[in-house]
Amino acid sequence: MTVVLLALRIEKHKRGKEILMVVYVFRHGEAVDADESLIDEWRYLTARGRKATEAVAGRLAHHGLSMCQIVSSPLVRAVQTAQIVAQSCGPAAALEINGLLLPGGNLSELVSFVRSYPAKHVMVVGHEPQLGMLVTGLLEYGQLITLKKSSCVILEIERDKPDKPAQFCSYAVPGTKPVKSLKKAFGKTSE
Repeated sequence: MTVVLLALRIEKHKRGKEILMVVYVFRHGEAVDADESLIDEWRYLTARGRKATEAVAGRLAHHGLSMCQIVSSPLVRAVQTAQIVAQSCGPAAALEINGLLLPGGNLSELVSFVRSYPAKHVMVVGHEPQLGMLVTGLLEYGQLITLKKSSCVILEIERDKPDKPAQFCSYAVPGTKPVKSLKKAFGKTSE
């Protein structure tokens, strides 16, 4: 099970009338394993997971997310991830908990929630494979996308054209430069 951050930013496109939503999908870093004394819901980020998450969150802070609304799953590792991102975004960032982002949540409800969220800047913190399927669906990609730990996918969606597939912008993984090509990031589609 993985945690993913999804951030949206709405802005005017340089060509004029188009309204774009920029979607950031961020998977959490390494978390401790569940065992007899620690149930899955209480798993927390390891020191290595926190460090990697902080590195990528720091890069995201340079994308205009200083006034960000963060929506998180209630699970501990999701909330910790959201807190790290909120610290990178600055004091105007706000955190909201939403059960739609629990593992196994309804994907079509999540898509509707993301597409209709009213804030200019929002991050959504959730879990794999749910949000990997979300990215795959938004891109209308021919194979399931799986994110590496502490990585971030950035997409653009034309808000006024909800049936149009999202456009891939980049994929950031800790310790590497962002990949600007969808095929290089996730391989060639089977279509």
